[in-house]
Amino acid sequence: MKIIVIGGCGHIGSYLVPKLVRTGNQDYRVFDQIRRGEELILPNFGIETLHHVHADGVAQVFLNAITHRGSALGESFHAVGNESITLLGDAQAMYRCFGQEERISFLPWKGWCQYIKDEELVDKTYYHIARSGYYSIEKEKRRLALSLQTLSVPFVPLHTLRTADKQGMC
Repeated sequence: MKIIVIGGCGHIGSYLVPKLVRTGNQDYRVFDQIRRGEELILPNFGIETLHHVHADGVAQVFLNAITHRGSALGESFHAVGNESITLLGDAQAMYRCFGQEERISFLPWKGWCQYIKDEELVDKTYYHIARSGYYSIEKEKRRLALSLQTLSVPFVPLHTLRTADKQGMC
């Protein structure tokens, strides 16, 4: 029996499941800081990557694996956006979305952990940025005829902004 494996999901976001914020965790106060044009402090140099995917993109991978069964059997696929983004790039995009000038600083990891003072947020950030994922979806595009519309990273910052606003987080 051959099976299809969908693995390597990115950091999933949707209108119901908000994605990680600029610091690689779910401290939504970051949106408010950026909206007010306040300084955002990122760990290290902000060059660790996150590889996002919208929940619709994950669903698209599953649906296309079913509809392209012959090409999918016995294969494994990534359910991620078409590119990853650094913490810094993600933060810069959010400042642009809010029409604010960037105010981004950096602290070495230990200093950032002391600055955050919340072990749960620090742990979430660590386990997301330590992997610093980057995955290719070339095989998924070729074998499953994936559209980049629901997988695209440029959609993520605006989507996240709308999600945060709808949920009263900023």
